[in-house]
Amino acid sequence: MIIDGKALAAEVETETAQRVKKLERKGIVPGLATVLVGENPSSQMYIRLKHSACNRVGIRSENVALPESCSEEDLIERIMEPVSYTHLTLPTIYTV
Repeated sequence: MIIDGKALAAEVETETAQRVKKLERKGIVPGLATVLVGENPSSQMYIRLKHSACNRVGIRSENVALPESCSEEDLIERIMEPVSYTHLTLPTIYTV
Protein backbone atom coordinates (compact mmCIF):
# COMPACT_ATOMS: atom_id res chain seq x y z
CA MET A 1 0.00 0.00 0.00
CA ILE A 2 1.36 3.41 -0.99
CA ILE A 3 0.20 6.44 0.95
CA ASP A 4 -0.04 9.75 -0.90
CA GLY A 5 1.19 12.17 1.76
CA LYS A 6 0.28 15.30 -0.21
CA ALA A 7 -3.28 14.12 -0.80
CA LEU A 8 -3.66 13.12 2.83
CA ALA A 9 -2.33 16.51 4.02
CA ALA A 10 -4.74 18.32 1.69
CA GLU A 11 -7.63 16.26 3.05
CA VAL A 12 -6.67 17.03 6.65
CA GLU A 13 -6.40 20.74 5.85
CA THR A 14 -9.81 20.75 4.17
CA GLU A 15 -11.41 19.00 7.15
CA THR A 16 -9.68 21.36 9.57
CA ALA A 17 -10.86 24.42 7.62
CA GLN A 18 -14.44 23.11 7.80
CA ARG A 19 -14.15 22.57 11.56
CA VAL A 20 -12.75 26.08 11.99
CA LYS A 21 -15.75 27.53 10.12
CA LYS A 22 -18.14 25.58 12.35
CA LEU A 23 -16.42 26.91 15.46
CA GLU A 24 -16.53 30.47 14.13
CA ARG A 25 -20.28 30.17 13.56
CA LYS A 26 -20.54 29.36 17.27
CA GLY A 27 -18.49 32.43 18.16
CA ILE A 28 -15.31 30.50 18.89
CA VAL A 29 -12.20 31.83 17.19
CA PRO A 30 -9.44 29.21 17.11
CA GLY A 31 -5.96 30.63 17.29
CA LEU A 32 -2.30 29.91 17.73
CA ALA A 33 0.11 32.20 19.54
CA THR A 34 3.80 31.42 19.40
CA VAL A 35 6.67 32.88 21.37
CA LEU A 36 10.16 32.71 19.94
CA VAL A 37 13.13 33.61 22.09
CA GLY A 38 16.27 34.30 20.10
CA GLU A 39 16.91 34.02 16.38
CA ASN A 40 17.47 30.33 15.74
CA PRO A 41 16.87 29.89 11.97
CA SER A 42 15.35 26.43 12.40
CA SER A 43 12.90 27.69 15.02
CA GLN A 44 12.02 30.69 12.85
CA MET A 45 11.28 28.38 9.91
CA TYR A 46 9.20 26.04 12.09
CA ILE A 47 7.11 28.95 13.36
CA ARG A 48 6.67 30.35 9.83
CA LEU A 49 5.39 26.95 8.69
CA LYS A 50 2.92 26.73 11.60
CA HIS A 51 1.58 30.23 10.92
CA SER A 52 1.33 29.46 7.21
CA ALA A 53 -0.68 26.31 7.99
CA CYS A 54 -2.95 28.34 10.27
CA ASN A 55 -3.53 30.85 7.48
CA ARG A 56 -4.46 28.11 5.02
CA VAL A 57 -7.22 26.73 7.29
CA GLY A 58 -8.51 30.03 8.68
CA ILE A 59 -6.96 29.86 12.14
CA ARG A 60 -5.77 33.21 13.45
CA SER A 61 -2.17 33.31 14.55
CA GLU A 62 0.23 35.66 16.25
CA ASN A 63 3.94 35.49 16.93
CA VAL A 64 5.85 37.22 19.69
CA ALA A 65 9.60 37.46 19.09
CA LEU A 66 11.86 38.18 22.02
CA PRO A 67 15.63 38.67 22.12
CA GLU A 68 17.79 35.84 23.37
CA SER A 69 18.86 38.12 26.19
CA CYS A 70 15.37 38.35 27.70
CA SER A 71 15.04 37.06 31.23
CA GLU A 72 12.75 34.22 32.25
CA GLU A 73 10.69 36.78 34.17
CA ASP A 74 10.28 38.95 31.05
CA LEU A 75 9.30 35.89 29.02
CA ILE A 76 6.64 34.79 31.50
CA GLU A 77 5.33 38.35 31.79
CA ARG A 78 5.00 38.58 28.00
CA ILE A 79 3.25 35.22 27.73
CA MET A 80 0.75 36.19 30.41
CA GLU A 81 0.06 39.61 28.86
CA PRO A 82 -3.63 39.42 27.89
CA VAL A 83 -3.57 42.46 25.62
CA SER A 84 -1.45 40.67 23.03
CA TYR A 85 -4.02 37.93 22.56
CA THR A 86 -7.33 39.81 22.62
CA HIS A 87 -8.35 38.44 19.21
CA LEU A 88 -7.85 34.85 20.38
CA THR A 89 -10.58 33.05 22.29
CA LEU A 90 -8.19 30.79 24.18
CA PRO A 91 -4.56 31.58 23.45
CA THR A 92 -2.30 28.67 22.79
CA ILE A 93 1.32 29.31 23.63
CA TYR A 94 3.80 27.07 21.87
CA THR A 95 7.44 27.64 22.63
CA VAL A 96 10.14 26.27 20.40
